[in-house]
Amino acid sequence: MSVTTPKIVQPGSSRVYVWLLLFVVVLSALFFAYREVPFWMKLESGGSAKLEAELTQKADYISQLEAERDALRLSVAALERTSQIDREAVNQVREEMKQFHAKRLEIEEELTFLRGLVSNGITKEGLYIQGFKLESGVAEREYRFRFTVSQRLKNIGTAIGWINLVVEGKNKDDTQSLTLEQVTADSADKTDKIKMRFKHFQNVDGVITLPEGFQPHSVIVEIEPDNSDLSPVKKRFDWLLAGK
Repeated sequence: MSVTTPKIVQPGSSRVYVWLLLFVVVLSALFFAYREVPFWMKLESGGSAKLEAELTQKADYISQLEAERDALRLSVAALERTSQIDREAVNQVREEMKQFHAKRLEIEEELTFLRGLVSNGITKEGLYIQGFKLESGVAEREYRFRFTVSQRLKNIGTAIGWINLVVEGKNKDDTQSLTLEQVTADSADKTDKIKMRFKHFQNVDGVITLPEGFQPHSVIVEIEPDNSDLSPVKKRFDWLLAGK
């Protein structure tokens, strides 16, 4: 990704300089306009014609100064617009840098995971379920599950399919199996299965709520791929809470 470095304008120093210059110009105009002898003294000495000429000259000079003042105001406005554009450009670059870092972290995560597959001796092609973990949730009888689904198959591309989850246990003396839809019925994320779509791996997590009186003893994770080159996978995990 290419990043174009914008020209950064420091608006503060330019604005102070412009207004200081404007102040000096106006002050000079006032000084030259009123440094001559008063009007009535000119008239007494018979210099009214000369005074009128000087007044005309001063008026023209003031008009010129006003024009310069207007030009300076336009310059200040232009500087403010330029600084605004530069700030927007800087913000855009910062946002692009954030996206760059996020993408880099994503790639590094993929590389770390793939290296883990190699170090774990996974050489057989197919789908894998790894790192299954259960944690207590915030509410009573609420639990969070996490695991990773990965593939190791040459030239398969993107793995697409569905992930099913079943909680096995007992309710009183009866053996019972609860589907994902049943254990997410009270959740905003209610679903009967989880969408699977990944190239290298997919992190899966969710929250389930068990009914009162139900005693879980295992969780079954089943993967149903849509790809004909991938076989279904089913794996059972004991109900073990992290940190217990």
